[in-house]
Amino acid sequence: MTTLLLVEDNRGDARLFAELLAEVPHGQFALTTVETLADALVAAPLHDVVFLDLSLPDAHGLSTLTAMVAAARAIPIVVLTGNDDDRIAVDAVKAGAQDYLRKAEITPSLIARTAWYAIERQKAVENAARLARSDESARRARFISRVTATISGSLDLGAVLGDTAQLLVPTLGEHCAIDVLQDGNRFERVAETPGSAEQLELLEAGRDVAISAVRSRGIAFGGRVLAAPLVARGRVVGTLSFVVGAQRELHDDLGPLLEEVAERIALGIDNAQLYEAAQSAIRGRDELIAVVSHDLRNPLNVVTLALQMIEQDPDMLSASLPRAKRGVDRMQRLIADLLDVARIETGTLTVELRPVEIGTILDDTYELHRSLAAERNITLVRTYEAPVGVAVADRHRLGQALANLVGNALKFTPKGGTIRLGAECRGDALAIVVSDNGPGIAQSHLSQIFDRYWQPERGREGVGLGLAIVKGIVDAHGGKVVVESTPGAGATFRIELAVTEAAALLTGERPALAQSGQ
Repeated sequence: MTTLLLVEDNRGDARLFAELLAEVPHGQFALTTVETLADALVAAPLHDVVFLDLSLPDAHGLSTLTAMVAAARAIPIVVLTGNDDDRIAVDAVKAGAQDYLRKAEITPSLIARTAWYAIERQKAVENAARLARSDESARRARFISRVTATISGSLDLGAVLGDTAQLLVPTLGEHCAIDVLQDGNRFERVAETPGSAEQLELLEAGRDVAISAVRSRGIAFGGRVLAAPLVARGRVVGTLSFVVGAQRELHDDLGPLLEEVAERIALGIDNAQLYEAAQSAIRGRDELIAVVSHDLRNPLNVVTLALQMIEQDPDMLSASLPRAKRGVDRMQRLIADLLDVARIETGTLTVELRPVEIGTILDDTYELHRSLAAERNITLVRTYEAPVGVAVADRHRLGQALANLVGNALKFTPKGGTIRLGAECRGDALAIVVSDNGPGIAQSHLSQIFDRYWQPERGREGVGLGLAIVKGIVDAHGGKVVVESTPGAGATFRIELAVTEAAALLTGERPALAQSGQ
């Protein structure tokens, strides 16, 4: 049985409607009558069709229909009018009514036919909407599938992000840019679609929108710039930004689509970065194996040869034993360096921070290397005056870093050359300086010299760990190490440390710092 709701405050008209409906054969309809819009809004969801008079005690005109459409949603509404002016009825249909009836023309068959047609038309509307949603879902699925296939097509980010950005235009915006987080503290633009000068300026001016998206971990929209954070496994890996049309809004469908696209791109970036990290670890393992197999073999051969000489002639003990000891010392130094590099890379290198007079560390370094420099006909010069200044540092580790710098200078400074060991204190900053007048460092090498295992020339003594260890130790102190060089005019290394509050610590006015790590 089809249930009808009649919303009519004129009791005469309501009684006539009920009498006419009763004449419909076979009792196919059940009728409920209410007189106010408030009662109708409550009763409407329980009925198949609503017959609505637009003039009620608590509502009048098209606002009556608007309220009923919002409440009834998928239930068809037929407007009842006592006016011969079709314009009101047409406006009602435009506002959401399925049909209209003039009260003066109502007949039993017309009520029945109108009710059934309204139900069928409503079903047709719903089916059309369902098909439209299905088509849109299919288009969206195909779009997401293409994005996924593109971003996962290669682990070379430079290649795939450009194709991915191009794919997103114009579905999500008129112009697209993808920025990737580098070193955990800066965004680098790695892909951008071709755009007009206006679009490029808008995107550049709208960088704060991307920053807002990262901070909120959600979509940000400002002016004509739309941005979403690229988040994978709980961490931000980049941003996705668009320039959109002047009239475009962030509607309900665009937001979820953008979020899903951003998620796929973020996973692609994260997978590529994980792959690169894995490859880097493999390269590091191979380098370590090469170092251990080659550079440990040389001193081991020295020890073996010395033992063989002693075995063949016990009188060779006094001559062979020092040689064996030097080989053992060299192996121990190499193993210690390898362990330090491993600690630096895993973030487990620790420093015991205490207030230290830097001049005493410089003195120790000078005395340690003076004889070695003399043996190589190199002059080691002190250019500082004690006391130099107090810094909060690990005496052993800082001495190790300074020894590595002086040892590096000894390795590259020619006979007759000079190495200068100095320091300078400026306000809250203290710099330890090691300079030489050797061949210097090529500009193209300056960005590589602190990389592990890197050496400018093959065959040099050592394995390229000294400067990497220097940087790791200085970083653990919260300082920085910089290098300046002019080819043919030597090189200068500076270890820069903060000395704020160091004097107070030295005099005991504040407690010493506890152990800290990188």
